[in-house]
Amino acid sequence: MDSTSSLDVGGALQSAVNLFLGFGSDVFIFITLVALVAVFAFYFGRDRLMPLVAGIYASLVLYSYFPYTEYLTSPYMFIGLFVGLSFVGMMAFSGLAGFFSSSGVGFIKVVGLSVVTAIFVMALAVNVLPASEIHTFSAPTLALFAKDLFFWWLVAPLVGVFILGK
Repeated sequence: MDSTSSLDVGGALQSAVNLFLGFGSDVFIFITLVALVAVFAFYFGRDRLMPLVAGIYASLVLYSYFPYTEYLTSPYMFIGLFVGLSFVGMMAFSGLAGFFSSSGVGFIKVVGLSVVTAIFVMALAVNVLPASEIHTFSAPTLALFAKDLFFWWLVAPLVGVFILGK
């Protein structure tokens, strides 16, 4: 057995393990986001998912044009600003709750909307928010949420709300 070929196999195995571990940590973040959104929906009411999604859209625009970014010194402050703007947007759009849900939203729909919302937040974390300064996303996650696909990740929650919000 040649020693150089065994090193190549070891390097390939190490690369594969690193890929799965890196992607696994991103999947854990995704599952955590889905769980947080689902717990939010079950605690505050299932009809609050629509205002949450609308508030995240509104906060994306407000965050992009926030005039005092020079006072924000860490990535945690930028993410806190985004979360705060999302909360304010959700409160502003709370009237949508009665408009969208004339009937109760079922468990499957809540899970589906939670998944779509978590995907939306992950796309924002990769492309808009400074989350890459806090967490190193794996190559598959970066490829999945690449800039040229960002438009489609912005459309996905709208499609999810349209299909699952009825």
